[in-house]
Amino acid sequence: MNKFIFDMDGTLYNFKDAIPGKFYDTGFYSDLKKNIYSYLGEKMGFNRERIDKELAVAVRDFNGEYSLYFEKVHGIDRYEYLSKVFSLDPEKHIVKTKGLPEFYAKIKDRSLILTTAPKSWAKKVLTYLEIVDYVGDNLITGEPDIRKPNPLVFINALKMLKSEPENTYSIGDQEHSDIIPAKNIGIKTIIVGKSKSADYEVKDTKELMKLVEELL
Repeated sequence: MNKFIFDMDGTLYNFKDAIPGKFYDTGFYSDLKKNIYSYLGEKMGFNRERIDKELAVAVRDFNGEYSLYFEKVHGIDRYEYLSKVFSLDPEKHIVKTKGLPEFYAKIKDRSLILTTAPKSWAKKVLTYLEIVDYVGDNLITGEPDIRKPNPLVFINALKMLKSEPENTYSIGDQEHSDIIPAKNIGIKTIIVGKSKSADYEVKDTKELMKLVEELL
């Protein structure tokens, strides 16, 4: 029986101005970054230039995991940071995919969502998408130290799904975090977009839903 590990942003839905695989060009990320500037300005007294330098170091040394960087280097509580920075409105940024609630109802016992976003944002998004009750506890969010692309988080997802790698698909829009680490431990893969490594490519969420139903 095949089971499925879904990324969230860019996979179960698109941002309103999204280009596949280019999260950092979205209005969502722009608003997220505004919140980062605001929060760090108030919390640490950093100006914009200082924040840009700090973010560059976080990308270099922490693989872009800003909350971990600011906690470990500057002592900022990651939960407070994530709560403030992700205080955004899903309705402003997200395009709903027609038929997603009905689709997810079919796979609710065979799926899990694995995202680097915090639980506060994930819950708001899943509620807006009308699938929060179907997802239930099958949700791994980005608060812990171990996150994508660390393969250990995929191993944890397999345990939660009670599934073997060869019977599981990792689905996402980022090759470096959704596809490669999953393939390295034997999980099959589907990318929303283009990939040199994924087992399947789909162009959007609608096409993804059709493929997953074929793989059930």
